[in-house]
Amino acid sequence: PSTFSGFIVIPGSLRHQPILSEWKDYAGMIVYMNQDYGWINSSKKTYEELKGHISLLEMYEIKDQGHILSESFNIEPIYKKFMGLLSSD
Repeated sequence: PSTFSGFIVIPGSLRHQPILSEWKDYAGMIVYMNQDYGWINSSKKTYEELKGHISLLEMYEIKDQGHILSESFNIEPIYKKFMGLLSSD
């Protein structure tokens, strides 16, 4: 945990994973696609489970994407948003 300052998960789902106390200083971004209701629900559940255990936690919605990201998907806006989250710490 000391090596990392944060994480991005696309899509994000915490399945029977323990929440470690070392995560308290992390910045986390849970990303989901707005056309996949399974990932939306799973990501929101994960957000609620992690809230209060991670210092900076945010959700990010990818518009017009389904279960699998298209080949033309541009990840730069996600990185930019995440780097802004880290720099606000």
